[in-house]
Amino acid sequence: LEAIYSNAYYDTTGHFKAIFTPKSLSGAQAFPQKLGLHSNNIADILAVYLVLTWSTSQKEPTKIRSEHYHAVAAQVSRSLLLSPLLAMMTNREKQTFAEQALMITILNTGVSVRIADSGGDPEIGRQISLASARSIGFDMTRLTLTTKGFEVIK
Repeated sequence: LEAIYSNAYYDTTGHFKAIFTPKSLSGAQAFPQKLGLHSNNIADILAVYLVLTWSTSQKEPTKIRSEHYHAVAAQVSRSLLLSPLLAMMTNREKQTFAEQALMITILNTGVSVRIADSGGDPEIGRQISLASARSIGFDMTRLTLTTKGFEVIK
């Protein structure tokens, strides 16, 4: 987080404009592309968010493969097609939404990893991920990740 805040963008008058610079955004966009996903596709970015949030919310480390991201992206895409809110958004609004989701993903994942790497209690990072997912309506404790995407634990 220190690196993100130290690279915050200020406009020519010195007023804070954004946490993320165009450079940090382009670096963040590389991750989905490495998975064969697109950083300008809302479904792909939400899939990255959901999979990484699910992963950091688990008590035990889980190996996540590219197929998992693609399966969740397909699930998200199907859901988004039914969204009246998305239908009303302009392409620019959709792009902004995708970029914001990508940045939130990186922040949430970074916090969890940083806590674990610094010898902190990994349960704190796990709780951050669970709270983040709950804030958008997902209970990650009730989901498992398969090559078909998320499935509800019975």
